[in-house]
Amino acid sequence: MGKLYTSYYTKIKNGRANTVFVCISNTSPKWFIPPLERLKAFYPDWSKVDALRAGTISEDNFAIAYDDLLESRRSWLNSSCESIALWLKDKDVVLLCHEKTGRYCHRYRAAQVVASYLHLPYTVEELN
Repeated sequence: MGKLYTSYYTKIKNGRANTVFVCISNTSPKWFIPPLERLKAFYPDWSKVDALRAGTISEDNFAIAYDDLLESRRSWLNSSCESIALWLKDKDVVLLCHEKTGRYCHRYRAAQVVASYLHLPYTVEELN
């Protein structure tokens, strides 16, 4: 069985054997070489991303809005989690976004949601 990780695009320079890279951001870099799966159920609201970057909403308020958004997509979200479960049978899965490690990013919350849904017996870590 594979393992679920989080990371950001610029950290992944090349592919990684037996790994599914999953775009959970609104955009992905054109230069990103490894094939990407896209799970739009995890995409954040672009206006909230802009507000967070502009400092007009706090990280806590962004997190609340993101949780509300995920809840509004519950059936779509469940289907996306099932896709991840299938990939995890024989591959690692990496949820990708743009923010560097140490900066606030929705990928950490998305990973918690997936881990909870799939009852993963470990804490999801950032890919080294």
